[in-house]
Amino acid sequence: MELPIFLTLLIILALSILQSIVGVGILLFGTPTFLLLGYSYPETLAMLLPSSVCISLFQIYGNFHVIRTKRAIFVYTLPVVIISLSVIIFLEFSIDIKKIIGLVLIFFGLIRVSSYLKKFLKNIVISNRYVYCVLMGFIHGISNMGGGMLVLFMDSMFKSKDEIRTNVAFGYLLFGIVQLCVLITFSIESFFVMSFIFPFIAIITYYFLGNKLSEKINDFGYQYVVTAFIFIYGFLSFINF
Repeated sequence: MELPIFLTLLIILALSILQSIVGVGILLFGTPTFLLLGYSYPETLAMLLPSSVCISLFQIYGNFHVIRTKRAIFVYTLPVVIISLSVIIFLEFSIDIKKIIGLVLIFFGLIRVSSYLKKFLKNIVISNRYVYCVLMGFIHGISNMGGGMLVLFMDSMFKSKDEIRTNVAFGYLLFGIVQLCVLITFSIESFFVMSFIFPFIAIITYYFLGNKLSEKINDFGYQYVVTAFIFIYGFLSFINF
């Protein structure tokens, strides 16, 4: 199934605004959106990754001084992203990716609504950092859903909203770059012309709209909206009708 270009652009526009405000969105919500619409996993990545990488670059621009991404991500997470994504491209039709994404989203939703569960997992992250980084790489490689784990990882390391968001963006940038390399190597036919136009839409959206909205929207309010969408997408992906 292939959506009309106009509708695809609207989806990218909405996801770009969300990522500009929250720090995640293009991958977290874009992946289940396009999979539910009938696109394959490599096609979905080809549409979303260039835009995600571009917005991540804009989010860290001017904020390099607060980037403190741990060495563990380079050593333990990125290699696992490369290996797991390479494997999943070859096994795509024998693995129900949508159900995996649904379960991951529902789990992340539960973390967001349960302060006890979030505190429990943060303690696990702190005491088992390397194991967590390996698991994060595996989840991101097979489902593109490592963003929630990345946010939790950075939330356990930093206190301020700006530090967390900038380091999440940097982590997403690293994820996106290695994913693009794998996709170009093993599934370059998944790319099409719009894959290289979407990033411009994302950048324009971020610069003229999303960044300004981020400064005005109440953090407490939009977190409720994001959590609701995580649960909705989680159940839709798991039902997989």
